[in-house]
Amino acid sequence: SRALPRETFEAVLRYTREKERALKDEMYAGEIGAAPYELGGDTGCDYCAYRDICGFDLRISGCAYRRLEKLSVEEAVGAMAAAVEKGQGETEEKATGEKATENKETGEKEKGGEQE
Repeated sequence: SRALPRETFEAVLRYTREKERALKDEMYAGEIGAAPYELGGDTGCDYCAYRDICGFDLRISGCAYRRLEKLSVEEAVGAMAAAVEKGQGETEEKATGEKATENKETGEKEKGGEQE
């Protein structure tokens, strides 16, 4: 079967929810510029219905493709899980102003010396 195991699928869902939240935050902040990708010889512009009107042009200073690399399913899921873990720590830090650290002996997260 090509279906992802439950734990892996849940990691992908966590990543997509975090990505959706981050993209919404960027849009609410007014960041709406085109940021197409390039993967191998293909680009997001190749299939975009708005390519003639979006304003993205490699001849314009500051316009560049986001270069992506082809990953295996395992590599992609691992990168997603790492991004979510990093993002959760950053989100927590932004919300509280305190950086969460892990107690190496108990494995529990601590904020400002207090256990969670």
